[in-house]
Amino acid sequence: MMNTDPQPTAKLRSSLRQPSRANISVPGLILCAVALPVLIWRASVLACFAPCPIVSGLECPAKDHARLAFLRKMAWEGRERCEVWMVDLATQRQRRVSAADEIVEGHLAASGRAELLAWWSLLKDSEQRPLHSLRVCSAFDGSPPQTIHEDYGISPEPVAFTADGRSIVFGRSQGEFGGDTEVTDWGLWRIGIDGRGLEQLTTGFDRKGASRHPTVSPDGSRIAFHGYFWEEASALCVVNSSGDDPKTLPIAMRGFAWYPDSQSLIVAQSGLYDEPWSSRLVRYDIDSGRVTPLTCYEHDRADHSPAFSPDGTKLAYWRSRYTEKNQDCLIVADLNALHACPVVSDVDGGALGADLAWSRNSDQLFYAVRVFTSGNAGFEIWGVKADGADKHKVVDNGYSPVAFGSSEGAVECHGLR
Repeated sequence: MMNTDPQPTAKLRSSLRQPSRANISVPGLILCAVALPVLIWRASVLACFAPCPIVSGLECPAKDHARLAFLRKMAWEGRERCEVWMVDLATQRQRRVSAADEIVEGHLAASGRAELLAWWSLLKDSEQRPLHSLRVCSAFDGSPPQTIHEDYGISPEPVAFTADGRSIVFGRSQGEFGGDTEVTDWGLWRIGIDGRGLEQLTTGFDRKGASRHPTVSPDGSRIAFHGYFWEEASALCVVNSSGDDPKTLPIAMRGFAWYPDSQSLIVAQSGLYDEPWSSRLVRYDIDSGRVTPLTCYEHDRADHSPAFSPDGTKLAYWRSRYTEKNQDCLIVADLNALHACPVVSDVDGGALGADLAWSRNSDQLFYAVRVFTSGNAGFEIWGVKADGADKHKVVDNGYSPVAFGSSEGAVECHGLR
């Protein structure tokens, strides 16, 4: 029963208004005056040495520091495997992100807003069949990666986050992958970062083939992907965010990227004049279907792997020359003047074209190169300013770089299970 007596409430209010009049002796006042500063000093010292979360035995990087995630090949049980690592670019402190017994396959994907990482890992089920696990983790809070989906019909191709960072798009087969069964029927699927809401977006346009390298437009309205069709030539395919209104451009390519306006794509067109290695950059307008050349075609040259800066003002791409001494040049061009293209970095062969990443403030590029030591091939990640200055090695033994800014404004990763 509710107490309706107003007296307790009145007494409580009175006690809040009136200061306590407890008697305190003079020695007690002296003791308090001496002890209080000591307690404050002790608390400040303990706060200075309070630990931050620990991941893989290393302290987590400061949240206002830029960082770079990457893949690293490590020896494991007599063979190589890939791990996900992250480096704080201010302190050069590195930490492993993937689990100690995890075998990472494919490449890394990063969200633009939520600052999340995603990748495929290879597992074995109880019958020792290959089972791929889609893993997601935050780039900032130091939490361990979480499995949000497991699938048999997966080739570990790169996945893509949606524009809002709340879902992931990937390709999978329509049947179970087991034994010697050939997986030939693929489609695009989408799943929430919490592992819920798995839905099919396309059926491979009812053809036998594979849907690979999905890329979501900046405004989130469309998805472009590379369609590999077994019985016909490959094509650049575009659907809307729900998987409808398919459009195809039959073209061989060496990379593509969305223009900032989400209305067109820049494509590295290859296969001209029966020369599979040469390529040029073209602009593909999705609604009209018009293809406009942007760079010239030369029989011993390939312009490929285009990547727009996050602020949408610059385009970076690789120019490779296939002569007696192969050479790769990293080029940065103003979006409105692609022919005025300064070379910002030269690599004497060995550049991994797809492994090109912009910093989040659009002032720096990171890329992977192949190096040879003692007859063995390895990888290094280098960085360079967009104007060509400050070229430097960032990481030994690393590839597939993904750059992150500070955690300011990042969307927290809720609901991962």
